Amino acid sequence: MDVVERAKELRKQIEDNAAQMSDCMAMEYKELFPEWNADGVTYKTGNRVKYDGTIYRVIQDHVSQEKWTPDAATSLFANVTILDTETITERE
Repeated sequence: MDVVERAKELRKQIEDNAAQMSDCMAMEYKELFPEWNADGVTYKTGNRVKYDGTIYRVIQDHVSQEKWTPDAATSLFANVTILDTETITERE
């Protein structure tokens, strides 16, 4: 097996393991998640992607389209955030 084939194999294993990470760990290791792709990629509920430096979770199965970016298509993606449980804010 050549180096490129081995690297592709290892990348697949990394992505498979990253899929099992908690959201907290996903935020820490953003580079392990694939960049969102507008070119007709099939995304399944629960997948996580990186877009513009932010991690998003797929909340509805779909095939990507150029105008359905994770930041704009809120019916398809949820922004993965970590809530700081130490900070309590008052309602206005």
